[in-house]
Amino acid sequence: MAHLAGSGGIHPHRDTYNWAITLRSNRLLIGWLILGRSRHARDPGMPECGCGYALNRHYWRQDYMPEALQAACTYAFTVLLTRLIHAECERENTASARVMQKCGMEYEGTMYDDDGLGNWAHRDRYVITAES
Repeated sequence: MAHLAGSGGIHPHRDTYNWAITLRSNRLLIGWLILGRSRHARDPGMPECGCGYALNRHYWRQDYMPEALQAACTYAFTVLLTRLIHAECERENTASARVMQKCGMEYEGTMYDDDGLGNWAHRDRYVITAES
């Protein structure tokens, strides 16, 4: 089982939450997860946010990432009062798409865009709402 450790708590002007994903048994760092305010949001707080994550490949296919993503979504919906969370993965990254699906996220569409670092690719976008 995995554990999210990091920047929990409510801060009124905060727009990013970063967590380390560690093993519960020995606190070994195996990945990270981030929730961040959507750059398109108009309302204060985090009514809509995006998420991103990475996991050490030695821990793939062991359900650590779906567990961590589900915990982050629950935190966003119940503590931060987020209404919508979105995430994207490159079209070829079916494992990441499956993580999002396991957490109840639904496919919204595919776009060709930049990841913010100049890397252009076709990306599948998934969303989940507080009502889901």
